[in-house]
Amino acid sequence: MFIKMWNFRFIVTVCVFYEIGVVDSLSAGYLALGSIKGGPNSAHFFALPIETNSGNTLIDTPRQQTITFSNDLEQPMAIDVDYARKLIYFYNRYTGNIQRLNFYPENGFQKDTAINLHSGLSRSNLKIALDWISNNIYWTDPTYKWIALQSLRTNGTDGPYRILVYDNVEKPTGIAVDPIHKFLFWSDVGSLPKIERSSLSGTARIIILYQDIVYPTALDVDIASSKLYWVDSVLDSVERSNLDGTERSTVKKILHTTFSDIQVFFDVVFATDFDPIVGGKVRLFSKDTGINDKSWPLVRYNNSKITCVAFYAPQPTITDHCSNNPCESICVSETTGLVCLCREGFTLNADGRTCSETTGSLHRALIWATLTTICAADVRGIHDEKKYISKNKTCFPNVGSNINWITVDSHDRVVIFADGSDIYQMTLGGVHTKQRITSATENVTGLAVDWGDKNMYWCQGQQSGTGEINVFSQTTSNTNTLISSGLNNPKALIILPLLRLYFIDGNSFKSVQFDGTKLTENHLLVADAGINLDILSLTDSENTTYTLLPLVAVTDISFVDITEQPEEYGAYRAHPERLVLDYSTGNIYYTAVGSSMLPSGFTGIGVVTPNGIHRRLISEGVEPRAIAIDPVMGFLFWTDKGTKPAVLKRAHTDGTTIVTLYTAMVLPNGIAIDTSASALYVTDGNRDIIYRCGYEANTCVQYFSDIGANLMDIQLLGNYLYYIAWNKMYITKMHKTNTNDTAQFANNAKLGRLVSISLHSTALLPSNAKSRCTSNNGRGNCSTFCHPTPNSFSCGCADGEQLLSDRKTCPSALISTPSSTSSTPWENKSSNEITFSSQSIYIGAGVGGTVAIVVIGVAIVFVYRKCGRKTQTGARFLHNLPDDQALYANEAVILQQGDICKKTFSVAENLEGAAQFYEKEHKNCAQQAENEIYDEIDPIGL
Repeated sequence: MFIKMWNFRFIVTVCVFYEIGVVDSLSAGYLALGSIKGGPNSAHFFALPIETNSGNTLIDTPRQQTITFSNDLEQPMAIDVDYARKLIYFYNRYTGNIQRLNFYPENGFQKDTAINLHSGLSRSNLKIALDWISNNIYWTDPTYKWIALQSLRTNGTDGPYRILVYDNVEKPTGIAVDPIHKFLFWSDVGSLPKIERSSLSGTARIIILYQDIVYPTALDVDIASSKLYWVDSVLDSVERSNLDGTERSTVKKILHTTFSDIQVFFDVVFATDFDPIVGGKVRLFSKDTGINDKSWPLVRYNNSKITCVAFYAPQPTITDHCSNNPCESICVSETTGLVCLCREGFTLNADGRTCSETTGSLHRALIWATLTTICAADVRGIHDEKKYISKNKTCFPNVGSNINWITVDSHDRVVIFADGSDIYQMTLGGVHTKQRITSATENVTGLAVDWGDKNMYWCQGQQSGTGEINVFSQTTSNTNTLISSGLNNPKALIILPLLRLYFIDGNSFKSVQFDGTKLTENHLLVADAGINLDILSLTDSENTTYTLLPLVAVTDISFVDITEQPEEYGAYRAHPERLVLDYSTGNIYYTAVGSSMLPSGFTGIGVVTPNGIHRRLISEGVEPRAIAIDPVMGFLFWTDKGTKPAVLKRAHTDGTTIVTLYTAMVLPNGIAIDTSASALYVTDGNRDIIYRCGYEANTCVQYFSDIGANLMDIQLLGNYLYYIAWNKMYITKMHKTNTNDTAQFANNAKLGRLVSISLHSTALLPSNAKSRCTSNNGRGNCSTFCHPTPNSFSCGCADGEQLLSDRKTCPSALISTPSSTSSTPWENKSSNEITFSSQSIYIGAGVGGTVAIVVIGVAIVFVYRKCGRKTQTGARFLHNLPDDQALYANEAVILQQGDICKKTFSVAENLEGAAQFYEKEHKNCAQQAENEIYDEIDPIGL
């Protein structure tokens, strides 16, 4: 590995250290801070002398020392310190490396070289943790979805490393090591947020915390008190528990913070809080009470963005069973003695000490082909060791004679390849069988597979104007030509499901829809015939180039990774903001905002039936949010907080006759509807005003004000309004005709920022909610969608279909028409399934919006989507869809949800029904804050 030489600048000022009374000698050390330079007088590392005693922390800032790299773009994002060996380890996001520096602040920093220990990290929100007893370093990688460790005993750059945990890990972030009690902890902020614990060698793995936890980004162990501390950047909290997850408590909660790292130093917690405007800062408070430190509650630098924190101070010791280093590869000092582990790509022999090479399981692998051979190497073993792939690989020789293109279906674990004009597939697991799929009429020049519908695409034709793109359905064995003329040497197909098919045509980069229409040239010069791109070489630390022999004359490469081929994805590429259930039909209406990650996202209002049929009603707006429905009157109401000014609008429930009701709002976050009085209550989170509006335009008046609350959602149940606010830890109940009749309840800091509410009452049961569409299972006189409108109703079809001449029937309904019934959508369910106690209020912690409805929607949408994809008989290219409609009528819209953790609260008064309130702090908000830490401070956009 090539080692960069760093130049350092130092700022060292000497003065008399502040004296206090009796100080425990072990309560003194150096506060080490990692930082990203933001201007003059900033640095990459700060070392500040520190003492703490009974809630009084003294930091000798005049004696601080700094380290500044010659390249201002370096980004230390995680650090840890080895006090005995006088070393500091850090993750440098700019280079994607774990690096090491000599660290001896007592004697002053000397000019030194940063040693690269491990390259190829994902440049994501990963953390590192040091086992100073065994001399191993651990790290998480949320992109690669694993926890790894590397031995530091070689004192160089070639320390063996191993992927320690990789199964059932979704997005690991925080990590902490307790080498005294022999525990490894890590957090996972995936779809099921949790904190896990294992031995230092990765065994005895258990989940110790999973309830009331959303986005735990960093962990630390206070060895002296045997406590685990962590920060949750969504709940804005610092919490702790015993090492087994018991006796959990909240230490500190500060709204509107972005906690990113944590360290405990004696009786003080140091938590970094990133502010994209003023940069990072460190908050100091008691580890027991959460009370701010009396002397130094905050550490901040104007031009340095503090990202991470550690301490240079004596560390507790215990017997090191690995002191004699008896293991060939990696040694871990466990409670009962040493445990030997092998570097990645090797397995432990029977002697428990030595290792032998293995090809791995190919669960995530690099695949490449030559003219006659297909090879694979497990990605867990691909690092920077010389010629690793040339030795640790699995090859299938003589499977073809002219292999030029390959693609992979990770779900079925098959590699599909073109051998001349013939197209084959070969399994990667078990017996590696080869089977011909189909044949082209000439040599294939590009190959791609849609792992969802199992459609396989290829292009052919190397003469001007004769190029073709074809598709073969593996479910029907039908072949169709998408483009038959006008292409000059098309090649190198790639597919993005639900988007387009991309390919190179001559020197142009082009794309086309899956039905062959809307051919687009993007005017991007991708390749030049005079450049040979088929040889892959790597460079080692001596700056000598090694050509990997198995990769010489490589004809194509691909990758096996099921996480990169999601089985479920949305047809509309949108994130629903709020949902409302039409109890008279069972249909779910939602506001949606197009995803910035995918082009042409749907923004507007959509509707889904109980059996998962989708329809876009309104395709307009910027950020539509709150939504309410009056099915008896046939009206739909919603707000759009993205327009200038923000608006409140009304339409018929079929999306027609749109009327703007009010335009003098800034941040309309919630709507409550009083159908008995034809009135709306709308919260404005910017002005902290609740407006009362009629159903007609310009009827809104100020009803109530709660200054400083940052109002969010509001709902009506009986005669009482219930509203929540970002700056309130409770729910406010208020009489709709007497604003002085108020009460606060459900004060629970664990829920974090309350964003949305969902209500339930027996008055809302389907048997009590009637409209012109209630009969026939909510379809009325329609075959598919029935939308109640003022004085009438209208029918509709799924996206991609048009009503027949009777204006009631959809073409798909003629294929299979369900038996008609006059019952309401859920009338056949028992009363126990639809009735709630009127004396209980359920509060859901975590993420996911109006969860009571979202859970229903997700279950319907995703199950239907999976079943639909498995049973579909027609191929996608056979769909003849209008240009302005969704591409796949039976696909799922992306719905976001999280865990539901219900807690019961007693209420003194009769609430005239039961209410369910849910915290809806999206994880993508935490991800956005996380990206601000990385992207906002990254001048080169890495």
